[in-house]
Amino acid sequence: PIAWTDVPTMVLKTEENLYSFSQFYWHHVAHNARWHEDTLFQVLDAENSAVPFAHNLCLHLVVLTNDDKALLTKRSTRVASDQGTWSCSIEENLKPTDLHGERSGAVLRWMKRAILEELALNDTYYDESNLKILSIFLESEKPNISVAGLVTLNIDAQELRTLLRTLPRNDYEFTTDDYLSIKELARELTNPSRYYHRYGEANFSRKFIELWTAGDA
Repeated sequence: PIAWTDVPTMVLKTEENLYSFSQFYWHHVAHNARWHEDTLFQVLDAENSAVPFAHNLCLHLVVLTNDDKALLTKRSTRVASDQGTWSCSIEENLKPTDLHGERSGAVLRWMKRAILEELALNDTYYDESNLKILSIFLESEKPNISVAGLVTLNIDAQELRTLLRTLPRNDYEFTTDDYLSIKELARELTNPSRYYHRYGEANFSRKFIELWTAGDA
């Protein structure tokens, strides 16, 4: 809804799915133009609450440092998809283990696991109150249902850079990291200098840069 007070709580009902099923849709079924169009209309239909295709519920998590820098990462050439592309900042699929325990804590467990596995940072580096879910959205090309999240760390960009080079990580899905200010990130949205994992809505990008670079040369 336009105003979250209309529906203060959103409930996601999940069903376990094999990764190979998702890949089948991405690499074969999604290339059928008629199926692809019909499916997108079904997902966007307000009266239809079910997603009619296999997919991964993926968290796209933006990581900010306490000096207002956004972490950008370049995906390894050894990952299963989108090799060598840049992200802002990390991605992690929901796992069945995230649902173990109290239902209300599932998303929090998912976000904390993502930060630990991808960045090797435990909850001493951030406050749980700084973990936010911004939106649930449809990646139309694959297609895939995803969640956009945000975490603000208690450390600055230089500290994060050092930790990423010294702490052993569970996953090494990215090989390079970079840090952009909010204004630099706004410029990157409208004039990208690298090849990104996902692109957003162009109108949003234009509005974003207008807000953050107003008055700049």
